[in-house]
Amino acid sequence: MAVDTHVAAVVVAVAVFLLSPDMATRSQLGDYLSGFASAIAFIWLIAAYLQQGRELRLQRQEIAFQRQSLDLQREEFKKMGKYAGLEQIAHLLERFDESLKTTRTLQ
Repeated sequence: MAVDTHVAAVVVAVAVFLLSPDMATRSQLGDYLSGFASAIAFIWLIAAYLQQGRELRLQRQEIAFQRQSLDLQREEFKKMGKYAGLEQIAHLLERFDESLKTTRTLQ
């Protein structure tokens, strides 16, 4: 709604510029348009700054979640490494027991 009002104001200002024969009115219109455009640019600058702040905040949260996930994965890999080592030891013990049994049966 506010944008429509501003667009209408710009259209009216351009019409006054085209229909006005004297330079003073055209100068005032140019001053008005430059003030209007600078206000819009300043508002866009503030909006972009605020949006970027929100995006950076969300990005920091996402990085924190990724770090937590990586920490959990690292702990799981440590556990898996321990279990794999224990499994290898159990396999070696089974082979040792089998070799003892075969040695006893041969004697």
